[in-house]
Amino acid sequence: MPDRAWRDEAVYRALAAWDFGELGALRAAHASGDSRLRAGALGFLAIHGYSAGDPRDAITAARTARQAITDHDAPALNAMLLTRQARGHARLREERQALAALAEAEELCARGRGEDDPHWLYWISPGEILGQTGSCHLDLGQPARAAQSFAAARGVLSREETRTTAQFLSRAATAQMRAGDADAGCATAHDVLTLAEGIRSARLDDHLHTMLHETRSYGAPSTARDLLDRGESVMRQRAAA
Repeated sequence: MPDRAWRDEAVYRALAAWDFGELGALRAAHASGDSRLRAGALGFLAIHGYSAGDPRDAITAARTARQAITDHDAPALNAMLLTRQARGHARLREERQALAALAEAEELCARGRGEDDPHWLYWISPGEILGQTGSCHLDLGQPARAAQSFAAARGVLSREETRTTAQFLSRAATAQMRAGDADAGCATAHDVLTLAEGIRSARLDDHLHTMLHETRSYGAPSTARDLLDRGESVMRQRAAA
C-alpha cells in the first residue's frame, strides 16, 4: 500500500476493525515488497468493509489497491478489486458507480490473465463477475435483476466451483423470494443445501443462515416449511462437524 494510504483515515478505521489474523496478513504483504500481495490483502479488507463494516472503507481499500498496481499487467487482479469496489457502492445505494465498476471488471475479465496476474488469483471468471453483479443488484434493491444475473452465473460456473456456486445460489434464492417467486426461491435453496454437503466453509455457513432467515421472511408457508426443516437439520449437522 502506498505510504500515504496508511495516513488515510478511512483505511486506518478499516484496519482497526480487522481481527489480528487479517491485519497480520496485511502487514506481511506490506513487508513482502510485492504490491500485488498488498492489493490482494486490501481486497479482503474490502470484503470486511461491505459485509460487516463501513462500505466506504471497501471503496477506499479497493481504490488504494488498484493505485498500488498501476505498473503491473494484471487485468484479473484489477477486475477482482473492481468487484469489491462495486459491492461497496451497492451497499451505499450508489447504482451508477456500482454498475460502472462492474462494467470495467467485465471488460478486464474478458481480456484474460495478464503477465503479472498472481497465480493465487484463481477465481476470477465471467461467472464470478456475473455473481458479483447479482449481489450488487440485490444490495441495490433490485431482486428481479439480481435473480437474472445469478441465473447467468450458474450457467457459466464450472462444476468444480461448487462452493462459489453454492454461495451465489444462496443469494439467488433470496433474490427470487424478494422478487415474489417463493416457489422458485425455495427450489433454488434446496439445490444450495444439496451443494453444501461436504463443503466446510464459514463464509458459506453465513450465506446459508441468511438464506434461511430470508425464507422465514419471504417464503410462502406451503413451500417454506419443508425447506426450513431441512435447513435447520443441515445447520445442526454443520455445527457439530
